[in-house]
Amino acid sequence: MLEGSSHHTFSADFEKVLQQVIGSTDPFDDPAFDPVDYINKRFPTEQSLGQLDAFVMDLQGRAKQLDEEIYAAVREQAEAQKEAQADIEHVKAALRELLQRTLHMRARAADSE
Repeated sequence: MLEGSSHHTFSADFEKVLQQVIGSTDPFDDPAFDPVDYINKRFPTEQSLGQLDAFVMDLQGRAKQLDEEIYAAVREQAEAQKEAQADIEHVKAALRELLQRTLHMRARAADSE
């Protein structure tokens, strides 16, 4: 059996919000997840270690899926950033045009007085 695990914890409020957002039943998402306890329960006997290769392959598949999801999220964020930057530039141009029109109207009003 493995002994002595350490894991990071967050504030109770953060954990609560995170659980609401994620809504996962996966034991790996549990804030109280203890990897040593998980492995000891998953492989309680020497004979159960025969399932270790399948378990490792499953974990590798899950890790690959997570990597792909992270990559997709980063791509989406980069695209959203480009769109937001373009929108900001459009608004800046519209404000400059509005300012120019306002100044022009003021000048015309001053000339007509």
